Amino acid sequence: MAFYKTDDFDRESPYTGVIHKPVFSVGASVRFNLFGALILEPFYAYPISAEKDARRWYWGLNIVPGW
Repeated sequence: MAFYKTDDFDRESPYTGVIHKPVFSVGASVRFNLFGALILEPFYAYPISAEKDARRWYWGLNIVPGW
């Protein structure tokens, strides 16, 4: 994402009308390559930029093709 000033984040997109904000989080993940065809990536993350009531640790799993 390219921007010149941080107040650019508070403007609506001229195409969708959505206010886009960057997402900041901390956590850990590990990748497992299954036979070169599939990558499994479990993660444990804490979203710093989320609203106060949504700030908690989250487990997740990314499944990505291996090619």
